[in-house]
Amino acid sequence: MHFTEEQLEQIAKWNPIDERLAASELAEEWIGPAVSRLKESGLCYCYIVETGSSGMSNYYAIAIRPGIAKDEATRKHHFKPYDGPGIYVYLSLTAPVGAIGTTSIISTLHLFAADPLELDSLIAPVKGNNEMIDAILDAFDDSIYQFLDREALSQPLPPHITPYEYCLCDEPWDRVFHVLFANTD
Repeated sequence: MHFTEEQLEQIAKWNPIDERLAASELAEEWIGPAVSRLKESGLCYCYIVETGSSGMSNYYAIAIRPGIAKDEATRKHHFKPYDGPGIYVYLSLTAPVGAIGTTSIISTLHLFAADPLELDSLIAPVKGNNEMIDAILDAFDDSIYQFLDREALSQPLPPHITPYEYCLCDEPWDRVFHVLFANTD
């Protein structure tokens, strides 16, 4: 997806460029069902890390780690602490696009931590290389979201466009990625 300069200006101001994103039911209509499909796949465990609902970010973030053990006799999931590689899915609340990247996750019953996405941690949103990526793409197949690759998200911003606030990733914040996935305090 290519963004016009006008669209980038709106995104940088945290104004949605797609009317479907302006609805307050965004999470319920598009994101929630996809997360449910991911959980049902049994391949992964999902953590909703950011929803944008507090006004502190302009994106929705889901951290994903390999699935949890399932006791077939009781069909109950058994949570196990985890410290290892994971996947982050960022979904913009200003444009119908998302990003997928690798992260490091630590989780226990009472703790969750993951490194934020950086441009160099983004991975190609293509099927066939990783079962969890396939599950993510399948889960969001019926949604409004299109996942962009590193090349598209690394496009430089026009010089007069800057993120509304800061990003959790390293500076400089001068790429399309930085206006799509920004934070504020």
